Amino acid sequence: MTRTALTITKLPKWVQAFTRHGKRRHYFRRCGYPRVPLPGEPWSLEFMAAYAAALDGHKLVRHSTAETGGTTAAVLAYLASDSFKAIRSPDTRKRHRRILERFAAKYGDKPFARLDREVVEHILAGMNATPGAARNLRNVLRRMCKWAMAQKPRLLAADPTEGIKVTMPKSDGWHTMTDEERAQFESTYPIGTKARAAYAILFYTALRVSDAAHLGPQHIRSGELGIRQQKTGDDVRQEVRPEMLQAIKAAGPITALTFLTTRSGLPYSPKGLANAFKEWCRKACLPHCSVQPQGHSDHAGRSGPERARDCRLRRPQEPQDGRNLHQEARRASPQPISGEGLLRA
Repeated sequence: MTRTALTITKLPKWVQAFTRHGKRRHYFRRCGYPRVPLPGEPWSLEFMAAYAAALDGHKLVRHSTAETGGTTAAVLAYLASDSFKAIRSPDTRKRHRRILERFAAKYGDKPFARLDREVVEHILAGMNATPGAARNLRNVLRRMCKWAMAQKPRLLAADPTEGIKVTMPKSDGWHTMTDEERAQFESTYPIGTKARAAYAILFYTALRVSDAAHLGPQHIRSGELGIRQQKTGDDVRQEVRPEMLQAIKAAGPITALTFLTTRSGLPYSPKGLANAFKEWCRKACLPHCSVQPQGHSDHAGRSGPERARDCRLRRPQEPQDGRNLHQEARRASPQPISGEGLLRA
């Protein structure tokens, strides 16, 4: 049985084509990452969806480096545990995995059972320049340590992160985009641009960026938007604003399962969309404005229905008594429609 590599032009990066039993197959092959078979023809929607998922895949932690009782072995066991898989949001799991992989790469040869409060405080003290990263590491370690203490036999005698606090610098919070700044952004990016379509989706839906990046025609039916939030797993249903549909349609034909795509035709990642929006704000002479990849579900203090349509573009500086779409979301599975159906809506 032989496998012959083919020379095919214009395949996406890290994609290789092979023939086996007379049938051509394509695989995502990147050093240090799992090999993933890609279905369908290159550049088809099915193919590119699998390719995008493979790009977001997790780098492998080699088991050959994991010694019994070592930190790397504990990290590997935790990443394969039901406790880690119970984290609802794929983006949160990915972020936790990356934090633990960096931790294992640095301290993987140390005995995990010797991880105590003094060691954790020493590690966090070395991260004074990045208090946000230190707090994230503490939170991820805390979850892992609780899992370790529940194992039989126990991997840790006590939680070394208990009572440890990370001091964050004082801040006024994220800047709230004013009405004048929104008008400036709209004048810079008229109807028909991708930036305006992204702005409309974020402004009129109040979705987190992780959900806005994956929003597509299949989430809209009969004038109502329904999507399951990646972070919480809750279903959100709300009325679709015609202003949002106008901006989406004017931006160009819908050729993917998401309204917003990169120049390569791939869906944006949440961080990618946040970075793109930051760049659009910079070009609109609004460098202090942005949208947060891990935003909260708060809305600005605006009156009437508009209050429920605000998003991270105008994050509140004080508690509001307006209704919260994410808290009031009905738990009903959204029914998909085709892109053609959206254009008729």
